[in-house]
Amino acid sequence: MSTPLQTHIEEIKNPNTISKEEIEGYIEKFKILANTGINRNSIFYILNLTSMKYAYINDVCKSFTGQSAQDFYKKGVSILPEIIDPIDFEVLSTSLFPKMNAVVAEQKDIDITQVVFEMHYNMFNPTTEVKTPIVEYSSYSKLDEKGVPVLSTGMCFESVLNFNGVRGIVRLNTANGQQTLFDETISHVVEILTKKEKEITEHLMKGYSRKEVADQMNISYLTVNTHVKRIYKKLNIHKISDLVEIFKTNN
Repeated sequence: MSTPLQTHIEEIKNPNTISKEEIEGYIEKFKILANTGINRNSIFYILNLTSMKYAYINDVCKSFTGQSAQDFYKKGVSILPEIIDPIDFEVLSTSLFPKMNAVVAEQKDIDITQVVFEMHYNMFNPTTEVKTPIVEYSSYSKLDEKGVPVLSTGMCFESVLNFNGVRGIVRLNTANGQQTLFDETISHVVEILTKKEKEITEHLMKGYSRKEVADQMNISYLTVNTHVKRIYKKLNIHKISDLVEIFKTNN
Protein backbone atom coordinates (compact mmCIF):
# COMPACT_ATOMS: atom_id res chain seq x y z
CA MET A 1 0.00 0.00 0.00
CA SER A 2 1.41 3.40 -0.99
CA THR A 3 2.12 6.01 1.63
CA PRO A 4 0.79 9.56 1.10
CA LEU A 5 4.34 10.63 0.15
CA GLN A 6 4.69 7.85 -2.44
CA THR A 7 1.29 8.76 -3.88
CA HIS A 8 2.33 12.41 -4.15
CA ILE A 9 5.62 11.53 -5.86
CA GLU A 10 3.88 9.24 -8.36
CA GLU A 11 1.47 12.07 -9.16
CA ILE A 12 4.10 14.63 -10.18
CA LYS A 13 7.43 12.87 -10.89
CA ASN A 14 8.85 13.14 -14.41
CA PRO A 15 11.27 10.30 -15.38
CA ASN A 16 13.14 12.53 -17.82
CA THR A 17 16.00 14.90 -16.97
CA ILE A 18 16.62 18.63 -17.09
CA SER A 19 20.02 20.26 -17.50
CA LYS A 20 21.76 22.08 -14.68
CA GLU A 21 22.05 25.18 -16.89
CA GLU A 22 18.29 25.36 -17.43
CA ILE A 23 17.62 25.09 -13.71
CA GLU A 24 20.18 27.76 -12.83
CA GLY A 25 18.49 30.19 -15.24
CA TYR A 26 15.21 29.77 -13.38
CA ILE A 27 16.89 30.11 -10.00
CA GLU A 28 18.36 33.52 -10.82
CA LYS A 29 14.99 34.87 -11.98
CA PHE A 30 13.23 33.40 -8.96
CA LYS A 31 15.67 34.85 -6.44
CA ILE A 32 14.80 38.36 -7.61
CA LEU A 33 11.08 37.69 -7.14
CA ALA A 34 11.58 36.04 -3.75
CA ASN A 35 13.53 38.99 -2.37
CA THR A 36 11.12 41.69 -3.50
CA GLY A 37 9.00 43.64 -0.98
CA ILE A 38 6.45 41.62 0.99
CA ASN A 39 7.64 38.44 -0.73
CA ARG A 40 10.55 38.40 1.73
CA ASN A 41 8.22 36.94 4.35
CA SER A 42 7.08 34.07 2.11
CA ILE A 43 8.60 30.72 1.24
CA PHE A 44 9.66 30.53 -2.41
CA TYR A 45 10.77 27.28 -3.97
CA ILE A 46 11.68 25.56 -7.23
CA LEU A 47 11.11 21.81 -7.30
CA ASN A 48 12.88 19.59 -9.83
CA LEU A 49 10.20 17.08 -10.86
CA THR A 50 12.75 14.66 -12.32
CA SER A 51 14.79 14.26 -9.11
CA MET A 52 12.05 15.35 -6.64
CA LYS A 53 14.68 17.60 -5.05
CA TYR A 54 14.45 21.32 -4.36
CA ALA A 55 16.55 23.33 -6.80
CA TYR A 56 15.96 26.46 -4.73
CA ILE A 57 14.24 27.49 -1.52
CA ASN A 58 14.73 30.70 0.42
CA ASP A 59 15.67 30.93 4.09
CA VAL A 60 12.14 31.89 5.22
CA CYS A 61 11.43 28.13 5.32
CA LYS A 62 13.23 27.99 8.67
CA SER A 63 10.75 30.24 10.50
CA PHE A 64 7.72 28.28 9.26
CA THR A 65 9.03 24.73 9.52
CA GLY A 66 12.08 24.71 11.79
CA GLN A 67 13.96 23.15 8.85
CA SER A 68 16.78 24.99 7.08
CA ALA A 69 17.15 25.40 3.34
CA GLN A 70 19.95 22.79 3.50
CA ASP A 71 17.49 20.34 5.07
CA PHE A 72 15.15 20.88 2.12
CA TYR A 73 17.97 20.42 -0.40
CA LYS A 74 19.08 17.21 1.32
CA LYS A 75 15.70 15.59 1.87
CA GLY A 76 13.75 16.80 -1.18
CA VAL A 77 10.00 16.14 -1.07
CA SER A 78 10.53 13.49 1.64
CA ILE A 79 10.59 16.47 4.02
CA LEU A 80 6.89 17.20 3.39
CA PRO A 81 5.42 14.70 5.89
CA GLU A 82 7.64 16.32 8.53
CA ILE A 83 6.43 19.88 7.95
CA ILE A 84 2.75 19.48 7.04
CA ASP A 85 0.06 18.44 9.50
CA PRO A 86 -0.19 14.62 9.05
CA ILE A 87 -3.94 14.56 8.44
CA ASP A 88 -3.72 17.47 6.01
CA PHE A 89 -0.83 15.85 4.14
CA GLU A 90 -2.64 12.55 3.76
CA VAL A 91 -5.81 14.18 2.41
CA LEU A 92 -3.86 16.50 0.10
CA SER A 93 -1.66 13.72 -1.30
CA THR A 94 -4.15 10.88 -1.66
CA SER A 95 -7.34 12.74 -2.49
CA LEU A 96 -7.33 16.46 -3.17
CA PHE A 97 -4.19 17.05 -5.27
CA PRO A 98 -4.81 14.04 -7.57
CA LYS A 99 -8.26 15.50 -8.30
CA MET A 100 -6.70 18.90 -9.04
CA ASN A 101 -4.12 17.35 -11.36
CA ALA A 102 -6.80 15.27 -13.11
CA VAL A 103 -8.84 18.40 -13.86
CA VAL A 104 -5.80 19.92 -15.59
CA ALA A 105 -5.21 16.72 -17.58
CA GLU A 106 -8.81 16.82 -18.81
CA GLN A 107 -8.39 20.27 -20.35
CA LYS A 108 -7.86 20.40 -24.11
CA ASP A 109 -5.45 22.74 -25.89
CA ILE A 110 -4.33 24.76 -22.87
CA ASP A 111 -0.89 25.93 -21.83
CA ILE A 112 -0.50 24.15 -18.49
CA THR A 113 2.19 26.62 -17.43
CA GLN A 114 -0.73 29.06 -17.11
CA VAL A 115 -2.48 26.86 -14.53
CA VAL A 116 -2.23 27.98 -10.89
CA PHE A 117 -2.75 25.54 -8.03
CA GLU A 118 -3.91 27.06 -4.74
CA MET A 119 -3.86 24.90 -1.62
CA HIS A 120 -4.81 25.68 1.98
CA TYR A 121 -3.44 23.50 4.77
CA ASN A 122 -1.58 23.63 8.09
CA MET A 123 2.20 23.69 8.13
CA PHE A 124 3.85 22.17 11.21
CA ASN A 125 7.07 23.20 12.96
CA PRO A 126 8.34 20.09 14.81
CA THR A 127 10.75 22.22 16.87
CA THR A 128 8.13 24.57 18.33
CA GLU A 129 5.14 22.23 17.71
CA VAL A 130 3.31 25.23 16.26
CA LYS A 131 0.85 24.84 13.39
CA THR A 132 0.56 27.68 10.89
CA PRO A 133 -2.33 27.99 8.41
CA ILE A 134 -0.76 28.22 4.97
CA VAL A 135 -1.89 29.14 1.48
CA GLU A 136 0.38 27.81 -1.25
CA TYR A 137 0.37 28.86 -4.90
CA SER A 138 2.27 26.73 -7.39
CA SER A 139 2.60 26.25 -11.14
CA TYR A 140 4.27 23.94 -13.60
CA SER A 141 6.79 26.47 -14.85
CA LYS A 142 8.79 24.42 -17.37
CA LEU A 143 7.84 21.48 -19.60
CA ASP A 144 9.98 18.93 -21.43
CA GLU A 145 9.81 18.37 -25.19
CA LYS A 146 6.77 16.13 -24.71
CA GLY A 147 4.89 18.81 -22.77
CA VAL A 148 5.38 17.06 -19.41
CA PRO A 149 6.30 19.31 -16.44
CA VAL A 150 9.94 19.17 -15.30
CA LEU A 151 9.96 22.15 -12.92
CA SER A 152 7.40 23.40 -10.43
CA THR A 153 7.64 26.79 -8.77
CA GLY A 154 5.68 27.95 -5.78
CA MET A 155 5.25 30.26 -2.85
CA CYS A 156 3.78 29.72 0.62
CA PHE A 157 2.68 32.34 3.12
CA GLU A 158 0.64 32.48 6.29
CA SER A 159 -3.09 32.51 5.62
CA VAL A 160 -5.70 34.60 7.40
CA LEU A 161 -8.04 31.61 7.05
CA ASN A 162 -7.75 29.03 9.80
CA PHE A 163 -9.97 25.99 9.52
CA ASN A 164 -9.82 22.30 10.33
CA GLY A 165 -9.36 20.88 6.86
CA VAL A 166 -7.81 21.47 3.45
CA ARG A 167 -8.87 23.31 0.32
CA GLY A 168 -7.71 23.09 -3.28
CA ILE A 169 -8.41 25.49 -6.12
CA VAL A 170 -7.25 25.27 -9.74
CA ARG A 171 -7.31 28.39 -11.90
CA LEU A 172 -6.31 29.01 -15.49
CA ASN A 173 -4.81 32.35 -16.46
CA THR A 174 -6.46 33.60 -19.64
CA ALA A 175 -6.40 36.75 -21.74
CA ASN A 176 -9.54 37.88 -19.91
CA GLY A 177 -8.40 37.12 -16.38
CA GLN A 178 -8.67 33.80 -14.54
CA GLN A 179 -11.00 30.85 -15.01
CA THR A 180 -11.69 28.59 -12.02
CA LEU A 181 -11.47 24.93 -13.05
CA PHE A 182 -11.79 23.31 -9.62
CA ASP A 183 -12.60 24.31 -6.06
CA GLU A 184 -13.09 21.80 -3.25
CA THR A 185 -12.83 21.96 0.54
CA ILE A 186 -12.46 18.85 2.67
CA SER A 187 -13.32 19.54 6.28
CA HIS A 188 -11.85 17.17 8.86
CA VAL A 189 -14.74 18.16 11.14
CA VAL A 190 -17.30 16.84 8.69
CA GLU A 191 -15.32 13.64 8.05
CA ILE A 192 -15.71 12.39 11.63
CA LEU A 193 -19.52 12.47 11.42
CA THR A 194 -21.60 9.57 10.13
CA LYS A 195 -23.87 9.96 7.09
CA LYS A 196 -26.95 10.29 9.33
CA GLU A 197 -25.19 12.82 11.58
CA LYS A 198 -24.16 14.89 8.57
CA GLU A 199 -27.74 14.94 7.33
CA ILE A 200 -29.08 16.04 10.73
CA THR A 201 -26.36 18.71 10.92
CA GLU A 202 -27.35 20.06 7.49
CA HIS A 203 -30.98 20.43 8.65
CA LEU A 204 -29.93 22.12 11.89
CA MET A 205 -27.73 24.52 9.95
CA LYS A 206 -30.79 25.52 7.90
CA GLY A 207 -32.50 26.61 11.12
CA TYR A 208 -34.82 23.64 11.62
CA SER A 209 -35.77 22.67 15.17
CA ARG A 210 -35.12 19.12 16.33
CA LYS A 211 -38.81 18.30 15.91
CA GLU A 212 -38.75 19.69 12.36
CA VAL A 213 -35.63 17.64 11.62
CA ALA A 214 -37.46 14.51 12.84
CA ASP A 215 -40.37 15.31 10.53
CA GLN A 216 -38.07 16.06 7.56
CA MET A 217 -36.13 12.80 7.98
CA ASN A 218 -39.14 10.70 9.03
CA ILE A 219 -37.47 9.57 12.25
CA SER A 220 -38.45 9.98 15.90
CA TYR A 221 -37.71 13.08 17.96
CA LEU A 222 -35.86 10.83 20.43
CA THR A 223 -33.59 9.53 17.64
CA VAL A 224 -32.75 13.08 16.58
CA ASN A 225 -31.92 13.99 20.18
CA THR A 226 -29.62 10.97 20.49
CA HIS A 227 -27.78 11.85 17.28
CA VAL A 228 -27.43 15.50 18.30
CA LYS A 229 -25.85 14.46 21.59
CA ARG A 230 -23.34 12.31 19.66
CA ILE A 231 -22.58 15.18 17.26
CA TYR A 232 -21.95 17.56 20.14
CA LYS A 233 -19.71 15.01 21.87
CA LYS A 234 -17.66 14.33 18.71
CA LEU A 235 -17.18 18.05 18.05
CA ASN A 236 -16.71 18.92 21.74
CA ILE A 237 -19.49 21.54 21.68
CA HIS A 238 -22.59 22.20 23.79
CA LYS A 239 -25.13 24.17 21.75
CA ILE A 240 -26.36 24.90 18.24
CA SER A 241 -24.53 28.26 18.07
CA ASP A 242 -21.24 26.36 18.55
CA LEU A 243 -22.19 24.08 15.65
CA VAL A 244 -22.97 27.06 13.43
CA GLU A 245 -19.65 28.68 14.31
CA ILE A 246 -17.68 25.50 13.49
CA PHE A 247 -19.23 25.04 10.08
CA LYS A 248 -19.04 28.75 9.27
CA THR A 249 -15.30 28.59 9.97
CA ASN A 250 -14.80 25.38 8.01
CA ASN A 251 -16.51 26.42 4.81
